[in-house]
Amino acid sequence: MDNGIAFQVILASYFYGILFMIFYDLFNRIFYKKKGHLIRLVLEIIFFLIMSLIFFIIMLFIANAKFNIFIPLFLFLGIITYMLLLENSFQNAYQFLFNKINNKINSKKMVLKNKFDIIKERRKKAKENKKYEKNKRSKRKNHFQKQN
Repeated sequence: MDNGIAFQVILASYFYGILFMIFYDLFNRIFYKKKGHLIRLVLEIIFFLIMSLIFFIIMLFIANAKFNIFIPLFLFLGIITYMLLLENSFQNAYQFLFNKINNKINSKKMVLKNKFDIIKERRKKAKENKKYEKNKRSKRKNHFQKQN
């Protein structure tokens, strides 16, 4: 392997380690509170298989998928770099993103809830109006019966 290809393998492994951790943090953030550990395990296995396949395809294009010591070494260095330097900023960005999404969803829920509350109030008023009309008719009948 010549130096140009080795350098490409090193850079690709390093940046893929960072990219992998960015996506894994997002994945973990989405599925952290989900019930059912078996489902999460299956989803994690699928995630790791897809990420491994993507990394293999990248290495296939760069170095014909030849394995050398630089690949796992710089992959782990990329992961460590992410954990030490970038994790907090991405966690804050994810928190901001999820808060924005949550606020949008809650505003849509409130709009729907208000619409259903209006419908409920109309039904309640119609029901009360019906009772009032029924009472009124009943009193009229009683009044007419007393006169006759």
